[in-house]
Amino acid sequence: METDGDKLVWISVRELPDWDVYSDGIRCRKNGKEEYLKMVPSASACVEMLKEYMDL
Repeated sequence: METDGDKLVWISVRELPDWDVYSDGIRCRKNGKEEYLKMVPSASACVEMLKEYMDL
């Protein structure tokens, strides 16, 4: 069973279009580094819906 993670990540609106959202996580790029953050599917869906709502 999947559970929520233990990290809280603040995402700048300027960075959000460059982040790739998948059903089990998000691939982010910060300060020249790429990182894959695992997320539960409902959290991934929320991020993707936010991107669509904001036309990003």
